[in-house]
Amino acid sequence: QWSGADADGDLATFEIYLGTDAGNPSLLTTVVAGATSVSAPVTGGGTVYYWRVRSLDAQGNASLSGTGSFRVL
Repeated sequence: QWSGADADGDLATFEIYLGTDAGNPSLLTTVVAGATSVSAPVTGGGTVYYWRVRSLDAQGNASLSGTGSFRVL
């Protein structure tokens, strides 16, 4: 889960990035502001996935989160 805010209150979308390469996760999906989770196609076997979220407001301003990770068992 994540949360986001925008200084002038016009947060529009989140781009969700996910992958096994910490430096270059791929765009998984784009969701409307207010969403706090998505389903992701992941496999088991100890695979580590890296994710980040890019928020965009109605004026096109963007902010990128730090990169998080999780391991699928």
